[in-house]
Amino acid sequence: MATKWLEQSWETLIPSLEPLGKEQEEQIRLLCEAEKERWRQRPGMQVDSSLKKPMTETRNYIREVLLLREDNWWVNPKSGKKEHLALKYLNFSTEEWMRINLPAAERLQERLDQPLLLVDASAIVACGESLLQRDTWPELVLGLGVTTGRTLAELLKTGRIRPKTGYSVLFAGPQTVYEQMSAFFEVPTLVRAQLVLDAFSRIRQIFGMQFAFVERREVGRQCGQAVRQAAYRYFGNLVPLHPGEQDLYKALRGVYGCLAVRYYCPSWVDEQQYLATITNHRRALEATSDEERLALLAAVSSLDYILPEAAGAVRKKGIRLGEPDVEVLEVFREGASGAEEQVC
Repeated sequence: MATKWLEQSWETLIPSLEPLGKEQEEQIRLLCEAEKERWRQRPGMQVDSSLKKPMTETRNYIREVLLLREDNWWVNPKSGKKEHLALKYLNFSTEEWMRINLPAAERLQERLDQPLLLVDASAIVACGESLLQRDTWPELVLGLGVTTGRTLAELLKTGRIRPKTGYSVLFAGPQTVYEQMSAFFEVPTLVRAQLVLDAFSRIRQIFGMQFAFVERREVGRQCGQAVRQAAYRYFGNLVPLHPGEQDLYKALRGVYGCLAVRYYCPSWVDEQQYLATITNHRRALEATSDEERLALLAAVSSLDYILPEAAGAVRKKGIRLGEPDVEVLEVFREGASGAEEQVC
C-alpha cells in the first residue's frame, strides 16, 4: 500500500501525464525527471535504497490507471510489449538500480573481511569445461556462467557474443534505463573461447525465440530453479557460500572473477580495475575513490572469493599470461610497454 505522500504526489503526476502523447514526449520526460527529483529531496530519502519503493509503486500505478491510446505508448525492448511512454522515463538506469540495491555498509565490510576460500580451482575449471560440451541446457548454462561470469538473462536472452582471441570473447548486453545495448567489451574465458562460443550458440538454438518478447524476470522464473539445482549438483562440494546464502549459480560470478584475476590480470593492472572492466561495471570504472569502487564490486559479489597463497606471499595474478593463445585484454595492452620499461 502506497504511503500518503506518494498518493498525494500521484494526484498531481497522473493528471499531468494523462493528456500527453508522442508529440509531447519531451514534456513527459521532464515530468518524470521532476518527479524523481521530488522523491530525492524528501527528508526521509536519506539513502538511495529509499527510492526503490516509490519507483516500483508508481510504475505499477501508471500501468493500472493510464490507458494506452494510439499516441501515448512505446515498445519496451525488454518485453517487446507496448507500455505508456511515462514508463520509458520514470525508471532508474541499470547502474542506479545497482546502487539502490547495495547492501548495508556493515554487510559489505563483513564480506570483504571474510572472503571464501576456493581450495581446488583446477577442478572448478575442469567441471565448467566439461559442462560446455553437454547437450542438456541447464548444464550448458551452468558451464557458460562459471567460465564467463554472465548472468542467466544475459545467456538466454539479452547477451550478444563474438569471437576475440583464443581465451577471450567480445560481449554486449543492455546497460541503460532504456535497455540500449552496451558497446562490445572483452571478456576473458576460463577455457578456450571456441568452447564458449559453441555452447552459447547451442543454448540459443535450444531456446530459439522463447524469450524474445518477455521480461528478463520471466527468464529467471522459467529457468532459474533448474540451473540452481545443477549448480549444487556439480559445484556444491567445490564452492562455499556465505552463511544464509543459497544461490550457488549467482555466487559463481564471484568465482569467475577470482579465477579470471588469477589467470589473466596483468601485473601492472589493479585487481579492482580489472574486475570492473571484465564485468563492464560502469559505475565501478568511473568511481572517484578506491573505497567507492571496492564497495560497488563487493555488492555484486565480485570480491567474495580468494585462492590459497603461501604464508606471507603476495597474491598471484596473471599466471597464465604467456601461455599459447593467451593474450592480455586489448584495453590493457598499452600499459604493458610502460610497465616493462619501468622494470628495466
